[in-house]
Amino acid sequence: MYDFQSYLESQLQKGRESGCYGCAAGAIGARNQVLAQAFTGQAPEPGDAPVTAHTRFDMASLSKVL
Repeated sequence: MYDFQSYLESQLQKGRESGCYGCAAGAIGARNQVLAQAFTGQAPEPGDAPVTAHTRFDMASLSKVL
């Protein structure tokens, strides 16, 4: 079986290390199940806390695509 967790973690970390973003949250799902979720970096507000599943992000114009 494919290791979705390791893949997602490595991709988020690569993006952060290359300077694409300071923090990120990601998930991979299929039908009614979450196959993997990963987080990287510190959320800018409030108080530079680590990113979690409950961190809120301002989607701005990205929401048009979704």
